[in-house]
Amino acid sequence: MKKTKKTFQPEFLEDWPTKYYEFDDADLREQCLKEHLRADPDSPEDLRRLEIFEHRYGKGPRHQDGYYYAWSMLKALSQSSTFLNRSRREKDLRQHMIELAVLSSKCDDLQMQEWKNFADSFIKDSLQGHSYGSSLLGLGHVSAHDKVQRIANDIQTVMVVMPHEICLEKEAAPLCRLLEDALIRMSEDGREIVAAVRRASSR
Repeated sequence: MKKTKKTFQPEFLEDWPTKYYEFDDADLREQCLKEHLRADPDSPEDLRRLEIFEHRYGKGPRHQDGYYYAWSMLKALSQSSTFLNRSRREKDLRQHMIELAVLSSKCDDLQMQEWKNFADSFIKDSLQGHSYGSSLLGLGHVSAHDKVQRIANDIQTVMVVMPHEICLEKEAAPLCRLLEDALIRMSEDGREIVAAVRRASSR
């Protein structure tokens, strides 16, 4: 889903860094962050934010959300065989977990805030978009309940089942919780559906 473009305003730096985590526009987030770093170039928090930003979006002028990319690759990988070319599968799993910052030496509060930004954005896009709302072959639409269940199933698969394959369940758990919390907050039956999907997966 296309994000609404906003133009940088000096007031975005007020009450820093509240606005920074409210924006989905990567260019605007980068501009806000670099403007704040100009005023305080030695800020350890903002230097860490820049490190996290560049891991997620890259350093070039064209920003691709690496978290979204890693998620889509993991989802595609979940639909492939777990028995064919297992070593390549494990290598790909580990690489995409690195791209999601799940396999990282530093999971601090700033990383959690970045993950929350991703989780809120991803769940909002998933609920409002068409990818989870179309039935087989794109014919017709599913109910709001079924859409939430599809999203919850994918969270369970990508953030619990797949990390389990390479012993990263503990590392993936914080991002998993943030995605589930976002789904619960943004959907009417989210809490019940997330709980049911978790119970079904643990059997």
